[in-house]
Amino acid sequence: LQALREDRVVLIFPEGMRTHSGRMNAFRPGVGLLSLLSQRPIVPFRSRGMFEVFPRDRTLPRFVRRRGQPPVEVRFGAPIAPPPLEPERAWSQAQEVVRRLRAAVEAL
Repeated sequence: LQALREDRVVLIFPEGMRTHSGRMNAFRPGVGLLSLLSQRPIVPFRSRGMFEVFPRDRTLPRFVRRRGQPPVEVRFGAPIAPPPLEPERAWSQAQEVVRRLRAAVEAL
């Protein structure tokens, strides 16, 4: 929260580790609460091809692409601005921010 209030960029993976199937796990609501409390937008993004570069059975990334292996792709969405903070509704507001974030990531 302090870093966000100092206008620093913070990278957070709210869904945690993704599965090999590419499906996202449930998003943790803390990212929405951070956005709400700091009044900073969230920039949604989605990456593809990372499991091929960082397979679970290797300690180091695979820097050489195999033939037919898709490249790593990262897509960014439009920033999601939090609503004005209403302290008595902060948790439900944070959950709504996370719902919007998940929908934006799924659309990428």
